[in-house]
Amino acid sequence: LRPGDLVFFRDTNDLNGNGKPDDGVTWVAVLEQIHQDRLIVIGQRAGRVRRMAVSSQRPHVTRDPSGKVVNTRIVKWPNESQAWTTGRCFAGFGRP
Repeated sequence: LRPGDLVFFRDTNDLNGNGKPDDGVTWVAVLEQIHQDRLIVIGQRAGRVRRMAVSSQRPHVTRDPSGKVVNTRIVKWPNESQAWTTGRCFAGFGRP
């Protein structure tokens, strides 16, 4: 991995309109930084460019005990008690 690589995420939007997380890859961001415990990506969400943390090793953790963001909440699905995080939606990497 290196900065500039593409990071793909699944089920961040309901593209087929059925209210279920079954839409496959729905969003892509650009890898900005690599840290030991997480990645930092930049992508467009909700009409603006955002910087988000991603840890596929801890997909359900949003913050560590010190308060550092591990994963960013990205989508709230109906019938789910918690918003899905970037780590949970992570699908893979690619190099342009």
